Amino acid sequence: MSAPPARLATPAPDSPLAAARRCADAGRFDEAALQCRTALEREPMNPAGYYLYGVVLQEKGDPTAAAREFRRAIYLDPEFVAPYMSLGQLLHASGNRVEARRHFSNALAILERHPDEEIVRESGGTTVGALAAMIRSIEPEANSGNGKGG
Repeated sequence: MSAPPARLATPAPDSPLAAARRCADAGRFDEAALQCRTALEREPMNPAGYYLYGVVLQEKGDPTAAAREFRRAIYLDPEFVAPYMSLGQLLHASGNRVEARRHFSNALAILERHPDEEIVRESGGTTVGALAAMIRSIEPEANSGNGKGG
């Protein structure tokens, strides 16, 4: 995998997105949500901001809003695996197995184009191989090549 596009680079330590990550890591989700909104006002085309906002909203107990933000991240970067995975997990948990399978399949199709030892961006250090195995254990029928499109 080539280096991620600049818009997905690690944010400056004093940026709202970096502050949002620190708040989320500390369990301060209300503050993290505010920082995410600030980050998205400044960088409305940054898929990592929408992804993190989705994670925060999910932690705050709003899966519908979280799914909306994951879809926005996918729209902005159809090769961004993490939101497919998170959206698939949300849909799977809600019983929407058909849609979950589609998102897991999309994630696998992207992952299969990268070496197993590569770290998936925005995954907390998870490798491509480990994430692919996780998807297959959650949804064995999520074969790559099925369900193209976000």
